[in-house]
Amino acid sequence: MKMFTLCALIGMMGMATASAQMNQEEVGILQNLYGMEKRAIYQQVMDLTPSDSVAFWPIYDAFELDRKDLGLRRVQLLQKFVSKYPAIAAEELNEIVEGLIDVREELIDLEADAYEELKEKTSTITAAKFIQIEDFLNTMISAELAVKMPFIGEFHELKK
Repeated sequence: MKMFTLCALIGMMGMATASAQMNQEEVGILQNLYGMEKRAIYQQVMDLTPSDSVAFWPIYDAFELDRKDLGLRRVQLLQKFVSKYPAIAAEELNEIVEGLIDVREELIDLEADAYEELKEKTSTITAAKFIQIEDFLNTMISAELAVKMPFIGEFHELKK
């Protein structure tokens, strides 16, 4: 049931991002719902020992705080693209794409830092599970967004 709810939230986030009509408060509400469902999935899947649990959750919480900020930046950039497409200038498109690349790189760095800290304070297996779940969820979100976003140049020529 948790996975179904999470998938539904991811779908809603994809539709909201692609529509470019969601305000920051609504994005925040969806992010919080996603965060609660995500945490419940981690609780089910991680199978933490009591000592690992004490070490894991503060690292997870700090990671989530930073990840939410990155997620918000990603949504803002995608909404900017959608709101201006197809009449977006190449310079604006470049700023958006470079911003999205920066967000992706920062997320990878954030995951790597969390992995190293989890590996040090729990175990390699626990840290690897964390990365596997993050990768799975990020892939689901990326796939949902890719399906919803207009394909550049699909219907109109871009301004050069």
